[in-house]
Amino acid sequence: MSDQLKSIYSALTPLQHADLLEQARRNIIIREACQNFFEATPHSEPVQRFIQKAKAALERVGRVWYEVLWDAVDKEYFDDEPDKLTALKVISFHSPTKAALSSKDREVDLAKAVAFVSAQSDLSIGDELGDVQDSTESQPRASSAFTPRNVRPKV
Repeated sequence: MSDQLKSIYSALTPLQHADLLEQARRNIIIREACQNFFEATPHSEPVQRFIQKAKAALERVGRVWYEVLWDAVDKEYFDDEPDKLTALKVISFHSPTKAALSSKDREVDLAKAVAFVSAQSDLSIGDELGDVQDSTESQPRASSAFTPRNVRPKV
C-alpha cells in the first residue's frame, strides 16, 4: 500500500500536494474534535445538548466521524435550541464543521451567521456575541459558514 500511495503522490502537482496536505490536516482536526465528544469534561447546558446530539450521530455510524452528516446535526441542534444566538455560538465553537477554522475565520463566520439569522428572525445583531468556549480552549476548532457544509473527506 505504501508504494502505491507514493506512486499516486508523485503523480500529483505541487498544488495538489498542498491541497492534499491541507485536507489531511483538516481531517485530523475534525477527527480529534469528534473524539473529544466522548471525554468527560464539564460544559454549559447548551454545549452539553450539542454534544449529546453529536455523540448520538457518531454512535449511529459506529463512531466513524466522516460518515456523520454534520450539517444536519448542526441544523437539528439550531432548530431545537430556544436561544438562537447561543446556538450559533455553540455551533461555531463545538461543531466539527467549524473545527479547522482559525480564530479570525470563526469570528467572521459567527458574525455572518448572526447577521443571516437576524435578517430572518427577531434576533438582534447588536446582541453580545460573548464566549461559549466553556473550558474547551485546548480543543481543536473546525471549518465553514452557517450554511455548514458536510465535512466528508475528499476522495
